[in-house]
Amino acid sequence: MPPADPDARASWILLLRAHGLGARAESAQATLRDALSKHVREALAEAGVRPVEYRLWPRDTGLGILVTPQVRPARLLRDFARSLDDCLRGHNETFRETHQLALCLGLHLGMVSPARDYVASRAVDDLTRLMEATSTGPVSRPSGLLVVLSHDFHDLVTRAECPGVRPGDYVCLDVPAGPEGRPVRSWVAVFTDGRLGHPPWAPAAPSGEPDDAGSQTRSSEPPTEPAGQPVPGISGPLIHSDFLLGDGGQGTVYGVVREVSGLSGPLAYKEYRDGVLHDAEVLQDMVRFIGDLARYEPIDHAFLESRLAWPLRLGHRGGRASGFVMRQVPADYTMRLATLGVSKQQTLEFLLNSDRYLRRIGLSADNGQRLLLLKDLAGILGTLHDHGITVGDLSPKNILFRLDVWPRCFLIDCDSMRFKGRDALPQMETPGWEVPEPRKATPESDAYKLGLVALRLFNRSQEDTDAGPLRSVSAELADLATRSQSGEPGRRPTPRAWQPALQRAIEGGKSDSSWIDVDPV
Repeated sequence: MPPADPDARASWILLLRAHGLGARAESAQATLRDALSKHVREALAEAGVRPVEYRLWPRDTGLGILVTPQVRPARLLRDFARSLDDCLRGHNETFRETHQLALCLGLHLGMVSPARDYVASRAVDDLTRLMEATSTGPVSRPSGLLVVLSHDFHDLVTRAECPGVRPGDYVCLDVPAGPEGRPVRSWVAVFTDGRLGHPPWAPAAPSGEPDDAGSQTRSSEPPTEPAGQPVPGISGPLIHSDFLLGDGGQGTVYGVVREVSGLSGPLAYKEYRDGVLHDAEVLQDMVRFIGDLARYEPIDHAFLESRLAWPLRLGHRGGRASGFVMRQVPADYTMRLATLGVSKQQTLEFLLNSDRYLRRIGLSADNGQRLLLLKDLAGILGTLHDHGITVGDLSPKNILFRLDVWPRCFLIDCDSMRFKGRDALPQMETPGWEVPEPRKATPESDAYKLGLVALRLFNRSQEDTDAGPLRSVSAELADLATRSQSGEPGRRPTPRAWQPALQRAIEGGKSDSSWIDVDPV
């Protein structure tokens, strides 16, 4: 251990270990080290970390990074790690087996004594031992980026509910990495197909302990198919485990494998986990509402039906409501990430990133398209409010978008909306998107979050709320967004109040259509 240095200062410490690097030929090692340094610099730039805010130094097993404590840790754990995983997958698709990379990223906070040619610190040594003692599972081929957090880093960052950082993505491991082999804790997650989650080889969290904000530990047993007649008028199984579309804290979503009378188009079925559904009567009223809307207000029905994954038919198990049928997310709202080789739902959080990042994943959205998306979202919220419905947990994770001929939004998790003052599920809020007042899921809370969407959409950021970028597009919109963040809910502009200003901003730009006179001359 190097002697203490009076010039030691606090730093974020990031260590990258490349699996099997020392066993490669010297020429391959040199190529991989150059590639690793290039990918790290690109990922730091994507995370908004400037060169003056970090220092790289070579290590036998990979690379070390010191980052000034002024940099927000969420940028490192959320943006840097994700961008690095994207770079890693692109690298491994391009290079032959001898030049592929499997990486482990460790993060810690500690005192560091930087010298000219090396970095000396007990904290660096502690993180090194922690990474070496933490199991990486079987590594027979390059896989997703493995992330290891020290216990201090985990408590400081993930427990603080930094926006975009989900504590439930990490599993706790006791490892003999302390002095004299005493066990210490590490927190581990792995990127799989671009998504962060528990490593498949890690032990499951104890039953009943939370593994995500507001959710319970997911069962390791696959959900069974509903028995009997889960939906009126349907005989035989409605779903099959081979048609799994999604798996979350509330339940599991399957593609519907049989026709459902009165419903058309690709359908999905959400099967709740035990104890999740708070009030089945509210869910049944939501089903009735959409049917009544089709009969009495067909214009509103046509609009909402194309923008919502709304409950359409209730399902039952053992005589109790256990799920519902809804539309599948239309293909227009999905994207294929060339860097990952996978298809993903096109959630609005993609657009809360720099244009450089969007270009790298094959997306492009100019300010005109962003205005059209915001206008469509304001129209959805206004129509819902007209019918006594509030979204509540309005966040980029629940808003999908498309950018073809006419940009549009599509809202998911509609069963969590507040329907005429009642809730089918307990109300929750996404970290970083909370309202300042105690009352949740109100028209005023939706208005607050619409303004937050506008600010971050034009900041191209997951966190920033500076009105400057929006003001450069429209001073009127910037004023609406600023007022929407008022601590007095009654002073916030309604979604309907946004629409004329958005239309004026859209018309002030490039014309988006041409009118042709088809009458005979």
